[in-house]
Amino acid sequence: MEANILTVIAILVAGYTLLSEEKRNDLLLRMGWIDKLLLLTACITVAYITFIPVLSYFKLTIPLPWIWGFDADLTTFSVILLVLIYLVFKLLGNRLPQSRIQSWNDTSLQLLRQRKYKELSYLVDNYHLQFCSIHKDKWYDRLRSKLPSVYHDELDALIKGEQRKISATTRWGVRIIDWLLPTRQKLKDRSTVGLQHLLHSKSFVQYYALHNPQACMELTLLPCVVSKKFIDIFLQSLMLDTESTFYREVRDTQQISISNGYYIDPANPLLFFYLSDLTIATVQGIWKPIGDSAATYISKQNDCAENRYNQPYHWSYEDEERWVCPIYITLHFFDVMVQRAIYTNFADHMWLRYYHTFLKHILEKYQPSPRVSQVSSIPTRYDYLVDEIFNNCISWLEAAIDKNVVLIEQGHQLRPIPVSFSAKTLGELLVLLLQAENFFDSRCTQQLSKVIRLSNKLEEAGLTRLNEEIATKCLPTWGIENTEKYQTRLRKCFVDVDSHEISLDSTLCRKIKVYIGVA
Repeated sequence: MEANILTVIAILVAGYTLLSEEKRNDLLLRMGWIDKLLLLTACITVAYITFIPVLSYFKLTIPLPWIWGFDADLTTFSVILLVLIYLVFKLLGNRLPQSRIQSWNDTSLQLLRQRKYKELSYLVDNYHLQFCSIHKDKWYDRLRSKLPSVYHDELDALIKGEQRKISATTRWGVRIIDWLLPTRQKLKDRSTVGLQHLLHSKSFVQYYALHNPQACMELTLLPCVVSKKFIDIFLQSLMLDTESTFYREVRDTQQISISNGYYIDPANPLLFFYLSDLTIATVQGIWKPIGDSAATYISKQNDCAENRYNQPYHWSYEDEERWVCPIYITLHFFDVMVQRAIYTNFADHMWLRYYHTFLKHILEKYQPSPRVSQVSSIPTRYDYLVDEIFNNCISWLEAAIDKNVVLIEQGHQLRPIPVSFSAKTLGELLVLLLQAENFFDSRCTQQLSKVIRLSNKLEEAGLTRLNEEIATKCLPTWGIENTEKYQTRLRKCFVDVDSHEISLDSTLCRKIKVYIGVA
């Protein structure tokens, strides 16, 4: 029997030694005071049984009879075996005792400083759902928030341990409410400290965003004090890596119908999380980190002919290269998001005016290589991206036609909001393009022709108000450096537009003719 005992002890020691560092950290972190008490009891029991002969000599034993066939060796073996089984089940769990939150804060900070991201990621994988649950309001939190305001100050003072001069009846009433509707504010505050250190670390979030983006999405639902900075770092990290789940899911989202817009596949968890219910996307403002990343990427490109985007266009860009291009992937993501807003009647413009920022940065870097042909329909990669910007913006207004939207003027704002903002942005894009002297006239004419064709469709669908919105923005009387020069270039491009399109005489066409002085 002694050999069996030594074998079990050897297994315990060897098992702990063979555990990886992250599993040892996990096991130690999840050892609460109850676990320690149980292990201490087991150690005392084994020590007592082992030293019974010595204790008997000093008459310190408890005169208890052995029952069920147990003896000293069998009892010792059973206790050690139970400890082994208990530790195995403990290893299989993933719940952190509330009393160990502070220990978690200290351990995670230490691992963070040592840049042991693999070990730290393992712990976050295990505990992130628990932290989300801690910060999620329960029924008693919601009920507590509905109490009369007179009780709120007293309850807050009770939580903070402040002494207030109140009547005994009120004091007992407050304590009863606090007992019936408990608060977990102290627990939330303790966990917030560790989460801030962890989720505000740019280097760790960049690592973890690629390791477990699903967990990152759930962590974005934490309170704003923790999640605001984390959301930006998380989405920017996905943008930086062309092999991330963001690039893959955006590429997979190409199925579109005129009745429902883009299909958001549940198999794409990131896009489904943000775009199946646009409320989450709006609350978290996901367009900012994604849009800012793309704008920064464009601005960092060389403004010379050697820039790869200024090189002659090749079909391989549309075939494969565009899906690992941060600019194109961002344009397509915005297209999916705005189309989703239009088809679900979501009352937000989703910051689609980022398209204006993208075009502005592209035109600043636009300097075609000498090898580029001016008569080509798509001279450079930048030209392809400019086409994408205009085509997407036009498609948002075509979606309004397909959806048979009814325009409503409400509070000096034309609704639906995504549709009206699309019209305004399209007009602003035209102004920006026509002011760019480095952009070929033929290419400006192409984009203007697309807008004229759209205006005819809008007129036919009875959406004249949208044509007026486009005209208001693209026919400015002030706000540009040289109005006369702008009118001259617009006149030159307008004259080159297909005469059939112009002859349909939409509201936009009429306003352009008046603006440039063409009868």
